[in-house]
Amino acid sequence: MDVVYLFYETDQYAHTSMRIPFYGYDKPLFMRLVKNGGYWDAPRRQFILPHLQNPALNRIFTGVYVTVKEPSGLISAHGFFETPCPRKTAVSAAPGDTAPDNAPVTSKENFFSEEWRKKLNEALHLRKYSQKTRKMYLHYNTEFCGAAQKPPHAVTSGDVRRYIASLDEKFERSAATMNLAISALKFFYNEVMHNSIVREPSRPRQDKRLPLVLSKKEIQSLLSAETNPKHKLLLMLCYSCGLRVSEAVALKIEDIDFTRRTALIRMGKGRKDRYTMLGEIAAEHLSRYRTFFHIDHWIFPGQNADEHLSIRSAERIFEQALRSAGIEKKVSIHSLRHSFATHLLESGVDIRYIKDLLGHASIRTTERYTHVARRSALKIPSPLDMDTD
Repeated sequence: MDVVYLFYETDQYAHTSMRIPFYGYDKPLFMRLVKNGGYWDAPRRQFILPHLQNPALNRIFTGVYVTVKEPSGLISAHGFFETPCPRKTAVSAAPGDTAPDNAPVTSKENFFSEEWRKKLNEALHLRKYSQKTRKMYLHYNTEFCGAAQKPPHAVTSGDVRRYIASLDEKFERSAATMNLAISALKFFYNEVMHNSIVREPSRPRQDKRLPLVLSKKEIQSLLSAETNPKHKLLLMLCYSCGLRVSEAVALKIEDIDFTRRTALIRMGKGRKDRYTMLGEIAAEHLSRYRTFFHIDHWIFPGQNADEHLSIRSAERIFEQALRSAGIEKKVSIHSLRHSFATHLLESGVDIRYIKDLLGHASIRTTERYTHVARRSALKIPSPLDMDTD
């Protein structure tokens, strides 16, 4: 269970502020804190809400939180036992409208029942959707019904529009996230409910962001800072093979061909197999690692030997290595894959070969790395460096 701890402090002028130590990153919560006047204290890794006067904490914290009042040390716990609250009768709504902003929000699970979850999950399995996709589709349909305060058979196209708009207006979600939510709703209402209330024209335009990459020097610093051999090998393979984190944690020793220096990626994105390169240095580390730890199945086993390391654990490993190396770029473990492609392109490798190594379906996806690669590596001089007539 994730618990947020809030530390109240009162100064000599009777002003109350609140400190919130963070050990992970929760973007929606960060956004809500910022909108309520909070700011991030980077050196101490905590959020500060200054001059707090009777905050509406239930609007900011949707889960479990604990308040600690200093210097008295009085501790109070909130959010452990959530019970549905009746809607206020003083507010009237027209048929098809969503609940007003000041209406109490009841449990989302009450509106998207277990029966509907089973039907959606069955339809997703019939089409062999991935576990991650099934999880996200269930999440967004549950969240939508909770936001609309209606069961699936009672929602309208207006509810869909308001929910999708709120993802941007209230939570500042990306276009990709909004499109995923639309796809989740469209699948359920079209394929399970046979009700076409979700229409394509409502989709937002995709953000065209450039990938964030680390320099070769930063990659070396990152790997040098990691002393755990298992963790170091994980980061090394993500970079040297250009792997997605989901592909890296699911690697098996039988997928590695040490003679041909290749790694077989099974059922990657789009449920496609592919081969990628295995560098000499990575191969040597992997060979020593396999011998020392007696690896015979998963290269990166989890706490349960029958399962591989979780994606979240791999992300934490990268985040810790990033801090140890003193790198302040806002990058994720996926940036190792971006760096792999960018550095190959800068080295003069044909972009079509890079496309196959990454497993991209379209060359247009790979071409975005040309906007990130250094101009000198692509032999494009700056106009300032050109000789004048």
